Amino acid sequence: LSLPWPTGERGRHRPSVDVFFESAARCWNGALIGVLLTGMGSDGAAGLSALRAAGAFTIAQDRSTSVVWGMPRVAVEMGAAVAILPIDRIGEALLHGAASLSVPPGRLLSGGDVS
Repeated sequence: LSLPWPTGERGRHRPSVDVFFESAARCWNGALIGVLLTGMGSDGAAGLSALRAAGAFTIAQDRSTSVVWGMPRVAVEMGAAVAILPIDRIGEALLHGAASLSVPPGRLLSGGDVS
């Protein structure tokens, strides 16, 4: 992975989740899972979108279990998350091979869809 020091708008967030996710999207060709958890601001949303565009299975923490629903909210609004799950279901989704799911663009999975 290549993690250049962010500048400009992205330079405010150190470390930057966007820079990490975008680097992973370039390097791993979709064979990965991206998870964006609670946090303030929008860092991570553009990177999660890049992961999804590269074919990754992407998860955002849901509003009800987020302490601050900033970062996941922006990702959800951008359409970057394939699944929007409560924190206690994210581990289960990872363990059940969520990376191999084929999810058509525009379809979201809810907590009840992951088993």
